[in-house]
Amino acid sequence: MDQNDELELRRIRARKFYKSFRESPPKTKRQLRLWVKKFLGFNVPDTKVCENHDTPMDFLWEIYNYKNEAKYDRWIAYANRGGYKTLLCAISEVLDLIFKDCGIVHIGAIEKQAKKCYSYVLGFLKHFEDKVQTTIQSKTLMKGGGTLEVIPCTMAKVNSPHEPKVRFDEIELAAKAPYEEAKGIPTADAKGNRASMGFISTRKYAFGHVARELESAPETGKKVYAWCYKEVCESCPDSKSGIEDIQVAIDREALTWKNKKEYDIMPDKSKDLYELYTVKDKCPECPLIPTCCGDLKRAGGNQPIDDYIMKFQESKTGATASNLFKETSGIDFWINQQECRKPSTRGLIYPQFTMYHIASQREMYEKAFGETMPDIKISDWIRDYEEDGLDYGVQGGRCLIPGCSDSALYRGYCDKHEAEHNYMIARFKNPNYIKQEKSETDEDWEYRLMQQAWECDWGKDWGWADPDVTEVAYKSPDDKVFWVDEYADTGRDINEIVLWLQTNFLELYDPQSCYCDPSSPGNINVMRNAEPPINAVGAARGRVKAKSGKDKTQIKTTGGWILQGISIIRTFLKVPGKGESRMWISPRCQLAIREFGLYHNKIDPTDDRVREEPDDKDNHAMDAIRYYMNEKFSHVGASGTMV
Repeated sequence: MDQNDELELRRIRARKFYKSFRESPPKTKRQLRLWVKKFLGFNVPDTKVCENHDTPMDFLWEIYNYKNEAKYDRWIAYANRGGYKTLLCAISEVLDLIFKDCGIVHIGAIEKQAKKCYSYVLGFLKHFEDKVQTTIQSKTLMKGGGTLEVIPCTMAKVNSPHEPKVRFDEIELAAKAPYEEAKGIPTADAKGNRASMGFISTRKYAFGHVARELESAPETGKKVYAWCYKEVCESCPDSKSGIEDIQVAIDREALTWKNKKEYDIMPDKSKDLYELYTVKDKCPECPLIPTCCGDLKRAGGNQPIDDYIMKFQESKTGATASNLFKETSGIDFWINQQECRKPSTRGLIYPQFTMYHIASQREMYEKAFGETMPDIKISDWIRDYEEDGLDYGVQGGRCLIPGCSDSALYRGYCDKHEAEHNYMIARFKNPNYIKQEKSETDEDWEYRLMQQAWECDWGKDWGWADPDVTEVAYKSPDDKVFWVDEYADTGRDINEIVLWLQTNFLELYDPQSCYCDPSSPGNINVMRNAEPPINAVGAARGRVKAKSGKDKTQIKTTGGWILQGISIIRTFLKVPGKGESRMWISPRCQLAIREFGLYHNKIDPTDDRVREEPDDKDNHAMDAIRYYMNEKFSHVGASGTMV
């Protein structure tokens, strides 16, 4: 056989391999990456940079789901803007059309998103015209039987399809009703294709669809994928970064940095904001240093690093919000939508609320009295739940106090933390009983102690399908507020609620008043007439507007009392000009903590702007707290002091 014959044989083998590789479904992650690169022309990034992130190739391989495994039937992927989310979904849909004879529905939250996906699919299918029967955006038919519908998220569009696989693109922008309706589309078929639902999006809001899907993922079994700009950006070359190691200090929240010499002479309190990172010697010349932290040396994506330098510089010039109704700052945008590190505070009513405001019993005790809680004999401070007829509530599992691994015994808390809580309440009721003993010559001793006791009051919001909430607060003589406990439940009538509060809260906390939502005067009377009674008071300042021309006393018809209450709470979360807090909340107030991070203003769907109007969601504990704060602090000045 001469040389020309051998060359021809090699060409034949190459053609056969090419055809076989093209026609055979990839069976490994490496094969899939090569197949996509060869036949679809895209090199999927496959380098993990951030510890808790996935690579785009990890995501593609698992949703391709070659082995048809149930664990990949439900998933959500959130990534940075420009992070190939829609492109990767389009690639997975083309793979399913070619190799799985499957019906697929791709939903774009808006028409533009749907068209973007179809443009990707159309471009990929040009390489497989021999397998396509017909294709238009509303429906693509493959000769092998596979179908793809690309539709916008409207009630009319999401009501008709019933296919095994559904991919919902950019869910953060979707209207709620069709978004929920679309979840009923996935239906297994007779060909063995399992019902599968996947969501992709950038996470824009702390209260949006993405946040809710992530929160429910452990319960619903959804697989969560995440990556950021570092997983899709190219590696930083030595010419830009340098090659020698140096240390810099970076504040990851403010995205600012200091060199090592500047860091070394900073006060210890300021140093707490910074963390030392090892970077290269030219990194300080790059604007990306406070967000990159040297990580892009390990990157392996394909997007130009100069593009991200430009985007970061543009984000840092964004207008900083001066109040909650304006747009969020550029730094917040970058951390949220490029680093994908935490939700944006955009639209939140209480962006000032942080983990700092959540205080355990010991932390709250120290903030209240300026001293460390002493060691206590636990058995002396545990109430006899069984003998006293108290509600044990949530039991089993671990204690709800962060960092505690002990078993939960009392309403979700271990005996140690329950005892510390009861000890702290005793001190609130009688602040000086530890330090001061009764003097035989001091006839006013009991009177003085009574005068020094902290005020306890409750805030209450009614509910049935939504939670019925009672929040318990103590106010110090210098007007600091400590939220120490919470009742929140659904489906209980007023008599059951009153009995629970009498049994579990009334004797322990002994409130002066319970400031209630005034919309249910009948419920207020039931509390007042109970035995023993609860001093329930209709919080007039809680009303939004009068229902008629009658009884408009102390009612602001524009919802002004709501905005005033919000303003007061913000003032306590962060005293203007001082930056310190005058309000803390116990981990026992779980609903309140959750709602502080979710309560938000309405977002205008036409232009995505934040409106100066609180949304009527995630506000049950917030209303209870607001009723109390409005009644107790309606005359708080801008400096956080009573005027």
